[in-house]
Amino acid sequence: MSESLPTAIVIRLSAFGDVLLTAGFIHHLSRSHRVLFITGPAYQHIAAHLPGVDEVLCLHKNDSASQREQLLKHLNQSHPAVVYDLQNKLRTFFFRRKIQAQRYVTLSKRTWQQGLMALLGSDTVLDNEHQSSRYLNILNDDGASTPLLPDLRDLPPAWQEQANQTLKQFAPAAGKPTVGLAFGATHPTKGWPIAHLTGLIEMMQGEVNWILIGGPNDLGRLEKIKAVLGGATPIDTCHNSIEELTGIVSQLSCLIGVDTGPMHLARLCNVPTVTLFGPTSIKRWGPGPFSSPQHRVASLNLPCQPCSNHGDTLCPLEHHACMKDLQPERVAEEARAILGASL
Repeated sequence: MSESLPTAIVIRLSAFGDVLLTAGFIHHLSRSHRVLFITGPAYQHIAAHLPGVDEVLCLHKNDSASQREQLLKHLNQSHPAVVYDLQNKLRTFFFRRKIQAQRYVTLSKRTWQQGLMALLGSDTVLDNEHQSSRYLNILNDDGASTPLLPDLRDLPPAWQEQANQTLKQFAPAAGKPTVGLAFGATHPTKGWPIAHLTGLIEMMQGEVNWILIGGPNDLGRLEKIKAVLGGATPIDTCHNSIEELTGIVSQLSCLIGVDTGPMHLARLCNVPTVTLFGPTSIKRWGPGPFSSPQHRVASLNLPCQPCSNHGDTLCPLEHHACMKDLQPERVAEEARAILGASL
């Protein structure tokens, strides 16, 4: 059926969470268009399981000129009716200009005044709507502004099998839920102190089976956790692929973590979450359309929050109280409320 529809090209190269949050946008768009999704190589397989995606194509920063031309030839042969650039960076600007489409639509991130201020080091914090709604709003379709994030399509059995192999590495205590702890953060100010992470693990050790959810960039923080917990350190996903990570997350009873990609993944997999918020916006990056007792937020809601769109290297006020003062007891309370009778 989709082959008889006009073609829409959607560009979102990164990051993990941003790619996942296009799900509602694509779901709506697929009702009227055949959807070609362009993303980075790391996300091509997960993007293929977003409901409504007909084809996934990769744009890599290291592509040769001939590879780039081959991709553009394929896109132009689809005779696209519209290109939606949800990244809206210089790289995607120059790329989309070579796509022969009838119409071009970009995600507007800032006014020109705000853009100028960002270049001068004073970026305006976007704190008025959820990121999924910001995507939907550019469709201008009737009802498209209603947030809707569908579940991921049925995951490949191979992903589940790979996940099972990882989970078999530890002997989970019978009768206890398996809970993930997403401990990594690309931007340091989004991170929860190591003492709080290990404190939460020890606090709930007798109640749950822990697994640490992270990636290759989180190995430094993992070593710090190991330095505290020693042999009691839970297994981790730092060496697993995104596909394996997806299979693992989909089998959790709950995922606890900072504002990062795996939290969005968990929600799309119908896994309950407790998200710890510090410098970034709850309105923009929180549960949003998933808001329910199964998707909770732990935040101190200080007057200085939020202070950043994506986190930063240092706290602008030099105290980082939003994360340092968010105690493990508070997070454990939220987790126990979700797990309920499972404990």
